Amino acid sequence: MEKEKVTKKVSNKKNSTKKVSTKVDIDKKELINFIGDIVSSCYGVVGLAQVLSVKSFISSLKGKEYQSGIDVKEDINGHYVINVYLVLAYGLKITEIINEISKRLSYFLKKHYGDIFKTINVYIEDLKVL
Repeated sequence: MEKEKVTKKVSNKKNSTKKVSTKVDIDKKELINFIGDIVSSCYGVVGLAQVLSVKSFISSLKGKEYQSGIDVKEDINGHYVINVYLVLAYGLKITEIINEISKRLSYFLKKHYGDIFKTINVYIEDLKVL
């Protein structure tokens, strides 16, 4: 389990700010499963594509094998960069699906973990006809 120190600014009535440091426990497997649950609940998502494969391979969303389609990296400043590789349903408006996924990920990650995520990238690896 990785531990990270997060600094939050707290303001009081006198408009002065002081820094309060808290520890946030980040487990990458837990984070990947959390992201996978959010993405799989979005309309139009068929599955996750493997990150390192040349040809996209659809992972089963019911099997909870999210690690193959989600890449989480930590930068030098302690912020996380998330890459999500998706397979979407053919015939739907891709821009709307990506917009919704990005909004949901940003909202739930910020709510659950705080403001420790630098970038959330969503990639379309394949379209599948249903």
